[in-house]
Amino acid sequence: MSAHVKDNAAGLVALAAADPDRVAAFAHAQACAACAAALAEAEQTLFLLDTFAQPTPPSADALARVRAELARAITHEPAPRRVWALVPMLAALAAGLVPLAGHFTLGLSGRLAGALAGGFAASALLGVTLVGPPAAFALLPAMSAVMAAAWGGGGPVHAPGGFQCLGFALAWSVPALACAAWLVRQGKLTRPTVSLAAAAAAGALGSQAALSIVCETAPSHAHNFAFHSTAVVLAGLVGYMLAKTPWLQVRSGRG
Repeated sequence: MSAHVKDNAAGLVALAAADPDRVAAFAHAQACAACAAALAEAEQTLFLLDTFAQPTPPSADALARVRAELARAITHEPAPRRVWALVPMLAALAAGLVPLAGHFTLGLSGRLAGALAGGFAASALLGVTLVGPPAAFALLPAMSAVMAAAWGGGGPVHAPGGFQCLGFALAWSVPALACAAWLVRQGKLTRPTVSLAAAAAAGALGSQAALSIVCETAPSHAHNFAFHSTAVVLAGLVGYMLAKTPWLQVRSGRG
């Protein structure tokens, strides 16, 4: 009995006053000094625990500030790194001026020069979107609208050929989308929603530049906007939806 009381003094003291085990232990302690000392020590410890001041929980404002700082640290690179990352992107955008210059000095056709420039622009705008604010995504459909307006004229929609163009552009977006998804899974890109939507839209934007040459229909504004530019928007939407799937959300842990 003595060993039982001394080994379980804390638990016995914590029992209700009328509990048979507690009553038996204290009855035994009246004739056993060692057990009485163990029970007294356990009672003192329990008293101190009950009276010990509980720490004050942090305020809602403090928790909100901590969450905001953590989110900023996770989703944004330091400003100097973002600035330097823009350099190759802007260089790619500037390189798009080379084929345009060749159009005037080397005799390149206007459609070929524009297609090459559009490809450079798609790459550069993708980079700007990945390292810049989420709002930079709007540059991709805006550039698509510029291309559609620049390489078309009057004429019908040409729907039969338009669906071929739409499929071509969406298929072109798949490699860029797959690459971005892999980088998100590897933790290299920390903003899945923006990254995947921008990658898919940029891939389709590059295909729109190529379509300025390979599109078999007579170029018209109606056709370009209905199919070429729509493909860029649809590709971005596909990337956005893919970023919301559990396959990416579980691995990345954020959107």
